Amino acid sequence: RILALLQKYMKSCEDFPVHTVTKVVLCGNTGAGKTTLAQIILNTLDPMRAVHAIKDHVKPLTAGILSYYVRRSDGSIKLFDLAGHLEYYSSHSSCLEALSRSTPSTFLTLADISAKPDDVKTQLNYWSAMIGNVCSK
Repeated sequence: RILALLQKYMKSCEDFPVHTVTKVVLCGNTGAGKTTLAQIILNTLDPMRAVHAIKDHVKPLTAGILSYYVRRSDGSIKLFDLAGHLEYYSSHSSCLEALSRSTPSTFLTLADISAKPDDVKTQLNYWSAMIGNVCSK
């Protein structure tokens, strides 16, 4: 069933122009897994090592914003990994605004679901509001 949905989606993409470079912005609080996901997409981290790192509570922190370029035969991805810790909150709005200009951006918001449910809700509300404010400009 999922395969049928993906095939339908791919067929619909043929009818519309597609950018050859897609911007993907990874958002979320510190420890949510943004850098881990980026490393898996870049094939620089084995997904099973990521699982063990999560189980062992290994959480390297991103400083500022990391950008990656993933070249593929069917198009390329510019991947942006935003730092999620409190020190960078004041820069989130301007970073997101700059990233949302020119070509369309896809925002992926990640959350640490091992946290308390209220904390996860607060995190997701923050990022949803931040992205919504920037994209409505």
